[in-house]
Amino acid sequence: MSFDMSSPRLVLAGTAYGECRGGGRTGMENVLSVVMCRWRDGWENTPLAVCLAPHQFSCWGDCNRSAILSASMRDQASWELALSIADAALAGTLPDRTGDADSYYALSMAKPAYWARPPARHVVSDNWHSFWRVNRTPATDDATDQLNQAELAAHTLEPA
Repeated sequence: MSFDMSSPRLVLAGTAYGECRGGGRTGMENVLSVVMCRWRDGWENTPLAVCLAPHQFSCWGDCNRSAILSASMRDQASWELALSIADAALAGTLPDRTGDADSYYALSMAKPAYWARPPARHVVSDNWHSFWRVNRTPATDDATDQLNQAELAAHTLEPA
């Protein structure tokens, strides 16, 4: 299978798979929640661009990249799960258990990420990552949130 790096669905699935394939549905959903939060916050113009931004998601720059590119053949069940989670993210139906986190680091790291200190705010941890709010306070405007969901559902990938 060739991997289309211009496909939002495949790149989102690849990011979920590469960052947390061992974390099952919850772990991969949490990763994509961060991607979608960054897009809504305007870090990049599209979720695909968020995933592929330099130095942001290590899975695209290290040895995980080859695992992502061959996932559909080597680990079909996890890859199919990642695709379904990417579909939910693009449809605007992805659950967010991260409290609007825009950043995370792996709990397996020897020490926390350099940015994981005030003014950044720790939000939650799962069994794999520590999730943080670095750039803004959580959204409080329901109308803006509804607009963001409508744009996602229509695949009009422009931030509000």
